[in-house]
Amino acid sequence: MGINTIGIAISSKINHLNDIADRLNIIIDGPTSEVYFEEAISDSILEDDIYLTKLENGTLITTGRNFPFFGEDFSILSEHSTKFLKFAYGDTSGQYYFEYYENGNFLRSKYVSEGQIKTVEGNSLPMEFAGFSDDELILEIMSQTCGEDIFTIKPNQKSLKYRYISGKPVTKAVVKPVAISVAVED
Repeated sequence: MGINTIGIAISSKINHLNDIADRLNIIIDGPTSEVYFEEAISDSILEDDIYLTKLENGTLITTGRNFPFFGEDFSILSEHSTKFLKFAYGDTSGQYYFEYYENGNFLRSKYVSEGQIKTVEGNSLPMEFAGFSDDELILEIMSQTCGEDIFTIKPNQKSLKYRYISGKPVTKAVVKPVAISVAVED
């Protein structure tokens, strides 16, 4: 059986999920327990579960289905010289999705379902030219973001378990260019 998980990878070390919850405008409870990483990526993740795994070079957070994930703006987590990856890794379903940000700026997103590209935005990342398959690409970006990927983290690595209560990220206001007409005198 393959791994099916959704989550985020951040290049900075996060000690408590409350730091992120406040920035994302969500309410959480916990930590409720300390578990092994293998639970944080298992198919038995409950709908309101959130797992924080502190790594040597960053942080990996995996979530249950109720966490506001798809269609939400998480770019605030990449501000202040931080890399950020939002991902869905669906080994058994053949569904792979990622959004990648650096320094608060969106760089790339891609959604692939059963080998077919469904959506793609932004410019190709350098590692996309290295011949990675779609699932390998997500793992490579994850590794370059937080230092490891879901397969290189040891199953007995400690993770903190939290519970999602409510709320969702506030979308950043997008400033659009305005057309300006300038009168030129002869």
